[in-house]
Amino acid sequence: MADIELSEAARSAPLPRWLSLLRAAPEIVYHGRQRRRRETMRKRSKMACPVSTALVTKSQASIQDVFRRQKGVLDLGGAEMGDKAARVVASEFSQLMTDGLERLHLGANGITDEGLAPLLSAVVAHAPCRLKRVNLRGNRLGSASAKSLAAALPYMPRLESLDLGLNDLGDEGRAALVAAAGLRE
Repeated sequence: MADIELSEAARSAPLPRWLSLLRAAPEIVYHGRQRRRRETMRKRSKMACPVSTALVTKSQASIQDVFRRQKGVLDLGGAEMGDKAARVVASEFSQLMTDGLERLHLGANGITDEGLAPLLSAVVAHAPCRLKRVNLRGNRLGSASAKSLAAALPYMPRLESLDLGLNDLGDEGRAALVAAAGLRE
């Protein structure tokens, strides 16, 4: 994806709230309710038919089984599926957009830069994307993912929240996100 030059106005524009939170994200720790939710997700993943098993052993269409259509939420957080989670969502992204996906939770899945790439390609291919909230907290994303996300931000005009906490984005990756967010204001 191409490098983007910022105008003086874009550089001096105030940061959106979600980006301010991104800067503070490494210091944020899980609190009571969030901790209990994580423990519940771990227990569910050990049940007879956890989300990850359903997505791996059945066809990709099984992603529709965990998609809450009424709320527009796909929550695969804490499933520890690795890059497979992002690839499955990417392959079904068109259908999920048609069905009204607005919130995507892929936190705590161990997704790497290579795993996130197909998902971001799907986002760009289905622009303008209706995603409002994306949670990628606690994966193994690096500077390359941050730069790719920054390049994809213009294709997500409705994005209100992007959680990238507990990832090693590096200074370059954070700078790319700040620059891209300046273009969106």
